[in-house]
Amino acid sequence: MAFNINEFVIDKPLGGKMFSAAGDILWGVEDFKDPKLSATTETEDAVDAMGTLIMQFDRSKKVEFSATKAGLSLDLIAARGGVDKITASGSATVYVPVWMETTVADTVTTVTLAHTPYAESGSSAIPYIWAINPGDKTRTTKYVLDDSAASATEFTLSTTTLTLPTGRTGDVTFLIPYWYASTGSTGAGANEVKYAADQFPEVGKFVMEVLGYSKCDPQTKYYAWVIFPNAKLSCDIDITLNPTTTDDFKLMALPDYCSTTKTCFNIIVPEAA
Repeated sequence: MAFNINEFVIDKPLGGKMFSAAGDILWGVEDFKDPKLSATTETEDAVDAMGTLIMQFDRSKKVEFSATKAGLSLDLIAARGGVDKITASGSATVYVPVWMETTVADTVTTVTLAHTPYAESGSSAIPYIWAINPGDKTRTTKYVLDDSAASATEFTLSTTTLTLPTGRTGDVTFLIPYWYASTGSTGAGANEVKYAADQFPEVGKFVMEVLGYSKCDPQTKYYAWVIFPNAKLSCDIDITLNPTTTDDFKLMALPDYCSTTKTCFNIIVPEAA
């Protein structure tokens, strides 16, 4: 007897992936909730001279898929930004900021930085450092880089060794901001995503896996698929950056205009193995 299921109860989505036309995975999203599939229809009314409705004609359909991602997905941010996520390596450098705060006694003359500071062409790696109030982080004194020797108003820098200003009295907390170039070395890796104003997501095939059950068989798990053959990810982002961060994302299911079927989405429920 052929497998035939009609009433399907969805437990939860398991994940989704966007594929290019060549079959490459453009991006993926896991651990999301409240997936919603909505379809609306535009109609045109035929009315008589008095405005009385005679009949109604269906003209077009619009299909959207939306869900809420728990936490922050760098892949999803990168996809909407239109630029691939960068993983620091020998061929892909990520420039990382550091705000080093250190409290030193007046007898301490140097501090060692965790990374070699990076300087853009024509600029200093660390042009300034500040003495700060350790309580409220208020900046109290600014010190300037000097190429020759430290003084009461200047400091020097040699690779990762910073020679502190002289003439200090008592403990001082310094703020030392700088950047370093991450090339993916052990303990110093980095990832970066960019949201570009002039770049947009690629249209592709979005495939979502969902776990569910037959209405009449709650013991058997079925892994079903919801497929959007021609989907476009919305660039919109509205995220509150806090411990309960969620990220609402949306896809527009576009028909293949040159196809005879013009499918917006399809649902496949295969027989359980």
